[in-house]
Amino acid sequence: MLNNRQIVCEKRRWQENLQVHTHPFGQLLFALQGELFMETETRVSTIDRHNLIYLPPDCKHRFSAKTGWTEGLVVDIPLELVCDPAQPDIVCYVNQDWAALRMLLLSETSRKYPAYSPLLVYTFHLLMEHRQPPSMCFIREHFNEPVTLKMLAEIEGYNPTYYCHWFKQRVGLTPQQYIRQLRIEKAKQLLLESDYALGTISDMTGFKHQSHLTKLFKQIERISPLTYRIQNRYKKS
Repeated sequence: MLNNRQIVCEKRRWQENLQVHTHPFGQLLFALQGELFMETETRVSTIDRHNLIYLPPDCKHRFSAKTGWTEGLVVDIPLELVCDPAQPDIVCYVNQDWAALRMLLLSETSRKYPAYSPLLVYTFHLLMEHRQPPSMCFIREHFNEPVTLKMLAEIEGYNPTYYCHWFKQRVGLTPQQYIRQLRIEKAKQLLLESDYALGTISDMTGFKHQSHLTKLFKQIERISPLTYRIQNRYKKS
């Protein structure tokens, strides 16, 4: 059973002076105010309220506040409690699950006997779900919104040209092709599982115009969206 007394969870502040160190424990870091520059052997990141970083044991990192000072919530996780010590550092977008965890951790810091153990179990559960690159997680969360190559490249700490090459090597598609694929898959789901009009589905899946959805749908599926609905909606599973 996890021992709460071994887990340190507290607010910390950093200034602009650059620090470099490693530590024999894992660390989860949320920025609460300001931005934190963070560099490891695998990435250069800016940590703010919209993302977080997990540092495994013995991960050398350089860090400093980007301007003035930065306040963050830090969870130090002893080596014996780390789920996978070989796991690399991970930057995750703060979705609803991470935002809820951050709120619970903050709440527990004010308790005399904080219940960090179950929250730590949930932390590693979320980290397992985010083993894929953070930009891909961001795409899956926001594929129905305007997503630019520059935005995705910044998440990974790459320039846009290298990021596009890197992404295609991993996925076999360009970022925009991958986004379009996710949009069409969601459109197919809505066509089969809802009574939404095509214009509504177009809005829900990130297309500016219904005609854009129809054109791309025909290119990929070889039939129109409404024909797809008619032919597939009432098929037996």
